[in-house]
Amino acid sequence: MANIIWVYLIVFCLLLIILIITGWWIYALLFFALFWTIIGIDYFVNWLVKKRRHKAEMQRRNDETTKRIELGKQTLQLERDATLVKVKKIT
Repeated sequence: MANIIWVYLIVFCLLLIILIITGWWIYALLFFALFWTIIGIDYFVNWLVKKRRHKAEMQRRNDETTKRIELGKQTLQLERDATLVKVKKIT
């Protein structure tokens, strides 16, 4: 990711210098705007991807916790049932 930005930046600076030297400064301004728009979109998309991955990870952890709680409740119920059976056998 960082390497791509450095390549963009180097190419951008070279083209900007060439355009300004040759007198095409209006195109240099347009290119400047386009460059930073591309960088902004790139960062925004990466932010969305990270957010989505984080949300999926939190959902997965929540599901695992819910499964553990359900298994714990089932185990507790089985232990209670086993205790009741033992008590009934004794009496």
